[in-house]
Amino acid sequence: MSEEKKINDQQESGSPEQLSLNDDRRVKVLSPGTLVAKRFFRNRLAVVGLTILAVMFVFSFIGGLISPFMGEKLRGEKDYQIIAVEPASCPSLTRGKFAYDFCDTGMVTPLAKMYTLGSGFIPSPNHAGGLRYHGMSPVVSQLYHDGLMEARSVEQTAVFDAAEQFARIEGILPAPESSHAIRVAIDEALKCKETGEEKTIVFGLTGTGYFDMVAYEKFNNGEMSDYIPTDADLEIGFKGLPDVPEK
Repeated sequence: MSEEKKINDQQESGSPEQLSLNDDRRVKVLSPGTLVAKRFFRNRLAVVGLTILAVMFVFSFIGGLISPFMGEKLRGEKDYQIIAVEPASCPSLTRGKFAYDFCDTGMVTPLAKMYTLGSGFIPSPNHAGGLRYHGMSPVVSQLYHDGLMEARSVEQTAVFDAAEQFARIEGILPAPESSHAIRVAIDEALKCKETGEEKTIVFGLTGTGYFDMVAYEKFNNGEMSDYIPTDADLEIGFKGLPDVPEK
């Protein structure tokens, strides 16, 4: 009988062995990421500081990674530095507006309040690193708006440089999306090296880059360039935001 079925049977039958959320067996079924985090910090002699980084995407991978840590932060139990990383060519958090907007370019979905560049925003054609969505998860947007997390934007050539460095050292070719977080993780590690600060840095590796070889080829051939939209470029998208009265 599988471990998951044993747990479910015990819970349904009212067995005395009720597993708490702190029990690794239950956590393994409900949240593998939380189990990894729990075991990692349990085996550490001391965690002096913690920085958590994750890529921002239409599915907001950062939400699942930071949720157990953000819960502790909201309850006042711990104080983590949480950084959301996005491309400089599609800067919904760092340069977007916190407003109601359509979640799709066809403007048929319900409105959501989020950081957005406007549903009509189109990134530059040379943008090769993924993360082209105009908006951000409403939950992540609210956390950022309330000052509970930071946001940084990075240029794509710096992202692919970090991705190749990571691949050579770790033997894993990361997806360009994940490599945004890798870029800032490396930057934070270098800062610690300069200052002598001890810090634990966690980042989310959300996928491999084997379907992105054309982008890697362009980077290695020197055909990739950076484009950062001007304020005028962004204003075009902002003009398309729906008119929703604020209370």
